[in-house]
Amino acid sequence: MRSSWMAVALVSALTSMACSGASSTGSSDGGAGGDGGGGGGDGGVSSSGLRPIQCLCYSPEPSDYAANHGATGKYYDSDFANDDFTALWGSYVDTGTGQNIGRQDLKHFAQDLGINMLRVYDWGVPSLRNHVPFLDECHKYGIRTMVPISNYFVGLVQKNDASVKAQIAAIVKEVYQNGVKPHPAVAMFSVSNEWELSGNAITPDGIAKATAMIVQAEDALGVAAADRLPLTSPVSFAVRPPSADPSISAIMGLKSAFQANGLGAVFDARFMVGVNIYSKGSDIVTYLQTTYPKNFGTKPPSLFFSEIGQNSDASNGGEAGQASWEMGQLAAVLPLARDATQTTNGYFLGACVFQSLDQTHKGGTEAQFGIYKFGTGTAPNAKTRSGQTYPVDNLLPKAAVGVVQSAFKG
Repeated sequence: MRSSWMAVALVSALTSMACSGASSTGSSDGGAGGDGGGGGGDGGVSSSGLRPIQCLCYSPEPSDYAANHGATGKYYDSDFANDDFTALWGSYVDTGTGQNIGRQDLKHFAQDLGINMLRVYDWGVPSLRNHVPFLDECHKYGIRTMVPISNYFVGLVQKNDASVKAQIAAIVKEVYQNGVKPHPAVAMFSVSNEWELSGNAITPDGIAKATAMIVQAEDALGVAAADRLPLTSPVSFAVRPPSADPSISAIMGLKSAFQANGLGAVFDARFMVGVNIYSKGSDIVTYLQTTYPKNFGTKPPSLFFSEIGQNSDASNGGEAGQASWEMGQLAAVLPLARDATQTTNGYFLGACVFQSLDQTHKGGTEAQFGIYKFGTGTAPNAKTRSGQTYPVDNLLPKAAVGVVQSAFKG
């Protein structure tokens, strides 16, 4: 075990802190359910083993990502859930020294923090990225993951790109490993992220059409209805302009688009609502127990928080302020997720902490949402299949690591 992970237990005492009144801000870059099947309360989603969702948004970009990403860089995308980057999330033996330099993120997330799900944001086409080893490693440690159809692909759908249907079909085929059964580590498909904040670059109609391509690929494979995965399309609490019922209009926009594209039954049977929310814990409880159910009657569609958290910049009290804020959020939502009787028909399933690692390449408040940060010293290098090298950075836990550990394992 690398020293960066040994410090996990040392910060758990921080969970005794009282919640602060720090302010909250935004989310990452770039759903709603119905009454039956996978979408309604305990009717299908929770029986698939998703309750409680104890999730971490996983973005392990190496420390040299900022200088090397883009079409001409060695990191031509932000997909690290594949066998080019095994040393980040699994074991990796250096052929020169014979030493295992793998950071084994997945093992430590499961065993040290109690993580049972990951949210990743980029999933390249299988002809370029082989994700099966990552999925196998997730399954080994009892972790499930969302498979994203990112805004990039939805944008291609909206442009009527000639290749995107085959690209989405290839992702679907990789998920349904034997042709009809999903890989046991896959929890759901996640189509787009925060469409309503995209400035109309992404539309509900585009999301619905991308989802139709998932369904068509499942049809072509012969996947039985009982084996088809849940679907989500996370929306934001940060609506523009401010609303008394944040996220609700975005969810309704998705529902209308699905119905207009002949996917009303898919929406009702398979869709889960994902909401990215950064409010304090007491406000989140009000949303769960009042705002959300009042808009959906006696059987609200299944809901999880696809992002919660806080950044650790000085205006929020630094790392201690981040930990205190996230402690308040998790203390508020986890009891409601673990006990199905606490929400109408048990519709609430859990939350994803945003996020695993500081994104220093983004700058501004987006850079400091990680519960880990980069350590110092020289990192060992690993190689992709094509021979490109990347650093296996030492990661240091912030105070929020102890909060997540205590909340998920407590």
